[in-house]
Amino acid sequence: MNIRKYRKIVDTIMADNDFYIHDESKHLKYKHKKLGIIQTCSKTPSDNYAISQIKRQVRRSLAAVN
Repeated sequence: MNIRKYRKIVDTIMADNDFYIHDESKHLKYKHKKLGIIQTCSKTPSDNYAISQIKRQVRRSLAAVN
């Protein structure tokens, strides 16, 4: 998976869950619009399983707050 495709998928996942890009220095940092939660993702995927891990991380962090 190339970096552009990975970034597009991650941006879509985060936008669907009301996160916006907060910072993108060495990692991608997304902040939730209402809750203020900050999610951190790598800029480059470690493997093909990275997308599933991001989905799980978002789901679990939103469930913990609600």
